[in-house]
Amino acid sequence: MKRTFSKQDILFSILAAAGFILFLVLFPGTFPEASFHMQRDRNEIIETARTHALLWGFDVSEYKTRASIVYDADQLYYLQKKLGHEAAYAVMRDSIPVFSWQVQWKARGKGDWGARKGDQAESGLTGTDGEIRMNLDFSGNPIGFKWSPEDRKGDGQDTDSVFTWNHERSTAMAFFYQLFGQDTSGWSLADTSEKSSRIGRVREFRWIRSHAVSGENMALKIEIVNGRLLSFQRTYEIPEAFQAPDRNRDVFGMLSFVFVYLTFIIIGIVTFVKRIRADLLDLKSGLIPGIIVLFAWTIVFWTQSINEPFWEMLFGFILTTPFLGGGLWAMFVLGESYTREVWAEKLAIVDHLRRRWFFPALGASLIRGILLVFIGLGVLSLISFLSMRIPGAYFSYDSESLDMWASPLPGLSSLGFTTMYAFYTVATFILFFISFLKRTIRRKWLFALILLVIWMFIGCPLPKLMPISIRLIVNALTGLMLVIFFYRTDFISVLVGAFGIPIVYDAFTLLQTGAEFYQWNGLILLAVPVLIIIWAGICHRSPAIAVETATYVPDYLKRIYEKERIHRELEIARNIQMTFLPRVRPQIKGVDVASYCVPAEEIGGDYYDFIEIDPRRLGVAVGDVSGKGIPAAFYMTLTKGFLQAQAKSLDSPRAILINMNDLFYRNAERNIFISMIYGVIDLTSRTLTFARAGHNPVMLRRSGGKDVEELCPPGLALGLKKGELFEKTIEERKLGISSGDIFLFYTDGLNEARNRLKETFDEERIKNLIQRYATLSAEDMLNAIRREVQLFTQDAPQHDDMTAVLIKIL
Repeated sequence: MKRTFSKQDILFSILAAAGFILFLVLFPGTFPEASFHMQRDRNEIIETARTHALLWGFDVSEYKTRASIVYDADQLYYLQKKLGHEAAYAVMRDSIPVFSWQVQWKARGKGDWGARKGDQAESGLTGTDGEIRMNLDFSGNPIGFKWSPEDRKGDGQDTDSVFTWNHERSTAMAFFYQLFGQDTSGWSLADTSEKSSRIGRVREFRWIRSHAVSGENMALKIEIVNGRLLSFQRTYEIPEAFQAPDRNRDVFGMLSFVFVYLTFIIIGIVTFVKRIRADLLDLKSGLIPGIIVLFAWTIVFWTQSINEPFWEMLFGFILTTPFLGGGLWAMFVLGESYTREVWAEKLAIVDHLRRRWFFPALGASLIRGILLVFIGLGVLSLISFLSMRIPGAYFSYDSESLDMWASPLPGLSSLGFTTMYAFYTVATFILFFISFLKRTIRRKWLFALILLVIWMFIGCPLPKLMPISIRLIVNALTGLMLVIFFYRTDFISVLVGAFGIPIVYDAFTLLQTGAEFYQWNGLILLAVPVLIIIWAGICHRSPAIAVETATYVPDYLKRIYEKERIHRELEIARNIQMTFLPRVRPQIKGVDVASYCVPAEEIGGDYYDFIEIDPRRLGVAVGDVSGKGIPAAFYMTLTKGFLQAQAKSLDSPRAILINMNDLFYRNAERNIFISMIYGVIDLTSRTLTFARAGHNPVMLRRSGGKDVEELCPPGLALGLKKGELFEKTIEERKLGISSGDIFLFYTDGLNEARNRLKETFDEERIKNLIQRYATLSAEDMLNAIRREVQLFTQDAPQHDDMTAVLIKIL
């Protein structure tokens, strides 16, 4: 196997180098995470918040704690529009905490919400349940607080405060100095107010101060109730015109769910059911990806629910796991099936991975995936940088985008979430959907248009460019990049790329925070692509042995190949069997003969034959072997040999059938028998002599007659009984014939043909058709009967072989 770089690999390497440089250069002025200078980690923030709460009279040490990162969408939008992105991020880093920590406490059951002993009676608050929230900037300074008690002592009606305005004002001022120390220059008390609430009379005090950097008024609002702090909020007041357009609704999420994910769920379920019924899925192929996603989900769930009660966490995990793991398993199995039909070479490396973990082709694929990571980061940085120059463009965040920062282990949380994202995106939208479209849609322009529309609603787990119109364009271009790379490489390369882009982005944002805890997590996260590169290097040095060229064949393809092989063999057997049936019509003057035989399966057990005894005598035989398929065909062939041997030496149909019964009884198994009718038309004596061995009657329509007779002399099927009983039972019958007489020999597949309602064609319909088409030639007459049977059965499956021989005396 060649190990030299192709021209494509050289081009990818150049683009990757350029992309990484672009990312490093453009990151500080493009992405809001450039303002994340974390000075304390999650545990330190929680401890700081707990200290502040205790100082303000709230002991929350026994309460459930949750910490998360929140952001002010309006403030982020305003600063980006007013100052430009790079200057806005500098302000956010140094003075205006657009992003902040939010620590929440909630009582585990009945109990005190932290009011000090002796204060409850005075305040009238019991705090039997409720919630406390505190917001802190990245340095740990409180910027917001709210206490939400659910109950109070008494009847629940509002009461006047026992504290005077001056007392409440003194409490508010004391808290004001706690926040800012003695340096309160520039602050002025703007207004005061009071309002009634279910917990008492609330007094509100509001200070303002001009903020020179952003031109906004910085406001501090403090609420006091019954001599205690109820809430405070430090805000930066922005004009209403600068409120974020989409801050109160997730239009993108709604569109994504309705137009993409819901559609994919429906398409996936329908195609999965169809393919599994057609035995076109390798169910084992999705097990390893499914297990990887389950492991990743375990990491994500644990890091996000670490402070939840164990049983609640376990219940949530059990409830969500089957959908995530099972969904990925189904989509991978489905995508793998379609991809093998359209371009199996995209899965060649995956097939080799089932046997070995180290081989040169895998190393090349992994390196191409790493190159895609840097190309993707560069493309995303450049697109974001240019988009931010468009009027109205700004960055926004989903709640999931900030979960990593609030995790006890940010690096591990990012790794788990990104693994889930990469496998789901590549399995669903690359492996399945592209192959599905390529197989279904032939027009390239329509194929490309649908891909672009779908990718508009699928984005990387990175900061979201807004408004929606720009976000859709960026998503479409990102998806187009992955699709092009899939066309030029393979599944493994695209999987590594989709996995590595958010991993490297998160690692870089963690490294630039300045906090040792987050930097260590960034280094741990960055170790993942480094390990992939090391893996690729080991693969590159591994020997290229013959196993690399071996082709993996899924079990379902083996079954398909086996079915096709059996089908081809049955086709051959069918063709051979059909050669045992008469190829041409008998050339005897005075009779018009037509015939057909349609097996219910590839090969059947019905049999008919013509024996030209001499120029004026014609032997006609029709038989039906019990059962269908290969065993019936074998005994049909045996019967033909017996008949051909007997008919040349004996004139009597009865004697021929008696001898055939002896031969058949000795050579066939006991559960096998054959019904048969054999007759001889003698044009010299103008007679038909025939005997019937348990077969359907012969139908006779006399020339000019109005009725169709059924000729049914007694007789047992061949192979049921030994010679003496058979001889006693079977009779031979002779009747005269004249011009215009019509004889129909047939098997029960004709009269017992069924439609969807399980109704049979029956003998009466056959008789009526013989009467209706009696003036036609034998060929036209038999074709008309055959059409009528097809119209009757329509699309109902044929349940038995169908054979008929029609003879018209001329």
